Amino acid sequence: MKSLRSKKPRSSARSNAVISPRTVAKTITDQVIASMLKGVDGWQGSWMNGYDNGMAHLLPSNAATGKVYSDINRLILSLTVREHRYKVNKWVTYKQAKEEGWNVAKGQKGTLLTSYIAAKRKSEDGNGQYESYRFLHSYIVFNVAQLENYTAKPTVAPKLMYASHNEMIKRIIANTNVTISTKRGKDATYNPTRDTVKMPPQEAFTSESGYTNTLIRNLIHATAAPNRCNRAYGKHYGDEEAHAREALVTEIAAAFLCAETNCVSEALDNQANHINTWVQLLTSDTNAIIEACEDAQKAVNFMIYGWGSEKKTMKTA
Repeated sequence: MKSLRSKKPRSSARSNAVISPRTVAKTITDQVIASMLKGVDGWQGSWMNGYDNGMAHLLPSNAATGKVYSDINRLILSLTVREHRYKVNKWVTYKQAKEEGWNVAKGQKGTLLTSYIAAKRKSEDGNGQYESYRFLHSYIVFNVAQLENYTAKPTVAPKLMYASHNEMIKRIIANTNVTISTKRGKDATYNPTRDTVKMPPQEAFTSESGYTNTLIRNLIHATAAPNRCNRAYGKHYGDEEAHAREALVTEIAAAFLCAETNCVSEALDNQANHINTWVQLLTSDTNAIIEACEDAQKAVNFMIYGWGSEKKTMKTA
């Protein structure tokens, strides 16, 4: 897929330089890898412990519009807010800050974000038809802690989607619409052939949250089915790279679910092993993390809202 150029990140607040989307992808990938290399606490802690030390919740939003960031930008801002210990998870572009009467403090370095932009071009086969394609667009945002004269806008607390935690879990199960059966043993699995999640009995877990975490992750795997999000990475069983990509999508989706619903609150038991594999994957494919976040967002939208591939996420910045 051909890509167009996008704005280059620099330490200054504004920049007119341009770089290729390939460089944008590598810059973002390097930030994610750096977090992973800090170990499970650095990677998992960046999104599981959103409230520790007074830090803002994981859902980053635009301070000017109130819109919530999604996909790769949600992950990047979640990593950044923890790294810099920002107390508020709100962000603006330089232009937005200026329009609101806020000033980016001198010497502040912005955070690079990116998103796919849909466009059309004439088909190369010369038939006069237009074809759809996407390219990476990048831009810089600043946390409100980096602003001068910042005054928070009045906000309305979001309406809770569900009356209780149990109701929320039931809704996620209903939206996913997969058969859940109980089996002996300690391993929980999703069988794509039978479209069934097999779970050990709840008493086999040390806590109710442990059972819920395991169930939710297997439901995330189930969203890969063609009748749901239609997510497939490998052509045959045992494909290690495909397994690594799916595991990464699952963990990111768990992170996003944690931010939106708090229904996943524990990392994978063997996440350290997964991290080593993910670092290798991201090193060899700098687009992998952007694609994984996009697929994770689709899975979360399906599980929470029942949205298929024809729907977009909530209004996002």
